[in-house]
Amino acid sequence: MPRLYRQTSATFLRFLTWLLVCLVLMVLDQKHFVVTRIKSVLQTMVTPLEYAVAYPGKAVVFVRDYLTIQHQLVHAEHRWQDQRLLLEAQVQQVNALKMQNQQLQTLLDSPVVEREDKFLLAKVVTLKNDAFSHEVLLNRGANSGLAIGQAVVAADGIAGQIIATNPLNARAMLVSDSRSAVPVVNERTQENFIVIGTGIADSLALMNVSSSADLKVGDRLMSSGMGGHFPAGFPVGIVALIDTNVKTFAKINVKPAVNLAKLQLVVLPIES
Repeated sequence: MPRLYRQTSATFLRFLTWLLVCLVLMVLDQKHFVVTRIKSVLQTMVTPLEYAVAYPGKAVVFVRDYLTIQHQLVHAEHRWQDQRLLLEAQVQQVNALKMQNQQLQTLLDSPVVEREDKFLLAKVVTLKNDAFSHEVLLNRGANSGLAIGQAVVAADGIAGQIIATNPLNARAMLVSDSRSAVPVVNERTQENFIVIGTGIADSLALMNVSSSADLKVGDRLMSSGMGGHFPAGFPVGIVALIDTNVKTFAKINVKPAVNLAKLQLVVLPIES
């Protein structure tokens, strides 16, 4: 058989086959339940492919959104921490101002303001408290009228004495300094003594006190005004311990009237 005839026959046979398939599909299309089931089967077969195609894109979107949210949360947390630190700093500043206002009010209500015609308010810049010296640096100096030997008074009593000045600052020796000596009088007995520093911030002592002296724990020691450096009538300390089991003089410990470790504001009486 010629080759051309064989190709023509094969083509015609394929045509008849596809025609038959089309007729069958047309008939089945009239039977909806059959087509529906075929479509369902085909859809079930295609569904995994759809998921396989769709999931990578969804995964990329999910990861992108997750990282974006995490990034936003981290930045929000950092901003919150910065704001919290700022608020805490502002609260500390408010508390510091409140404390200074309270101390200032206490100073203004103290006897030094009532008794002196002229006084000067000063702030403690630095506090030196070691085994060798107890001193403070004040933000006032000779330009403000401060002079060596001048008394430094806190709200609770005598705090120290000016020992050096420059035009802008002054250095004061606290009563706890081992070089300090303040003439005092026992408020109860009116007996005169001298309170000296011991080199310990919360401890003073009475010098050369006889074992027979009329002293009791709790006696208030006030500045006597002798010597002219310290104004009279200000608290210096309270008798805290009496030890008479010694050969010569009694050992008398005195608690300072002023909390020297927390000294921040002081008043300096100025002569008119």
